Amino acid sequence: MSVLGFWGLHVKAERKYAQEVDVPFRVAMASFGQNVTGEERCSVIVEVDGKQFVLCNLTPGKLEQQPLDLVFSTGEELSFYATGKNDVYLTGNYVTESTDEFSDEDEEEEDEEFDEEDLDDLTDEQKEELKKLISGMDEDESEEEEEEEKKEEEKPAPKKKAKENAKRKAAEVEAEKVVAEPVEKSKKAKKEKKAKEEKKESAPARQELPNGLIIEDIEVGKGPKAVKGKNVSMRYIGRLMNGKVFDQNTKGKAFRFRLGAGQVIKGWDIGVDGMLTNGKRRLTIPAKLAYGSRGAPPDIPPNATLQFDVQLVNVA
Repeated sequence: MSVLGFWGLHVKAERKYAQEVDVPFRVAMASFGQNVTGEERCSVIVEVDGKQFVLCNLTPGKLEQQPLDLVFSTGEELSFYATGKNDVYLTGNYVTESTDEFSDEDEEEEDEEFDEEDLDDLTDEQKEELKKLISGMDEDESEEEEEEEKKEEEKPAPKKKAKENAKRKAAEVEAEKVVAEPVEKSKKAKKEKKAKEEKKESAPARQELPNGLIIEDIEVGKGPKAVKGKNVSMRYIGRLMNGKVFDQNTKGKAFRFRLGAGQVIKGWDIGVDGMLTNGKRRLTIPAKLAYGSRGAPPDIPPNATLQFDVQLVNVA
């Protein structure tokens, strides 16, 4: 039996893990995790063919890990679970199944040896006949061995050996896979969690100011920063809250103004401040920071909240 790779299983409290063994494995250790609660004893149990067997008993603060030496073979259907409130970790190795029950030394037959003293009771003539017989047997055996060796050399590579190599390679590939279904689920959960975190990070950064202005960073730029007193060049699309576009600058010469100088509505002076070149923002501007109760007829009605998608093109 030789080791192919690591095997491990995280047995959560009050959960049962069932599987059919694809690649033989050896369980070498049962242990609590880093966090242990309570003082209740935990029994680690394996169920094989409908029968339950206790592998070991673990007790918090007294016995928290136990060496084991159990091998499970291909095709076995089994389940692992643990009693109590604490998780248990089973670890070991994937192994190969040995098909050789006897070593080559056991298969070789020892030649019988004759002691000359055993021949004392024979006549000289009988002794000669016996020696000739033994000599002839040795020659026959030698010729047979030579014939066998010659045949073996002429034969193509044995199919059996090829099959064994294929099986071994398949076992090695299997050993590189995830150790058990629960571990696979654990990794999948981690990936999903990471994806959610990345999605959360990529979501627009939204801030609502006390004056009612809402600023959402759609894309953070890279380059010079827009600050008061600087001339900024902008692309934009302006909409009413019903989605109707009332103004836009998406091509040709970009719209340019001095930031903080009152050349645009207050919502722009505040909302564009701090942007980086090539950055994109969505500004939701209340009427008091836009055109107020008068509006800007005929496109912008009185007391209208406006929404602008803006992009900073240049800072000078």
